[in-house]
Amino acid sequence: MAIEGFSFLDALYQTVTAATTAGFGEINPLGSAGRAFTIVIIILGVIVILYVLTAVMQIAVEGELESILGARRMKSKIEALKDHYILCGFGRVGEEIARELSARGVPFVIVESNPEAIGRAQAGGHLLLQG
Repeated sequence: MAIEGFSFLDALYQTVTAATTAGFGEINPLGSAGRAFTIVIIILGVIVILYVLTAVMQIAVEGELESILGARRMKSKIEALKDHYILCGFGRVGEEIARELSARGVPFVIVESNPEAIGRAQAGGHLLLQG
């Protein structure tokens, strides 16, 4: 608008086209100042896109890594158990038994295949094998 004298809509269109690197071309021919401004907009647009993609990938990888590390920690804790109980199922009765064993400090591991029950057992911080 200020540099090339475009209308608001033309300036907005030009900025969005440049920032997203869509490359549809200019609406009106640009002078040197307009080209320099467009270059800056393109560079900033690419930087923002790369930053957002990097942040999304980081979140995805960290979540996956946390899941892998959590499974390894769980496995090593289970392997270290001695003289423990194996609780088959974490339904209504299994959950009550787990509560009693936890209250008494008795070591146990839960074997469960139901995703909902697995979620409850994990939320309770219990050692768990899926199967």
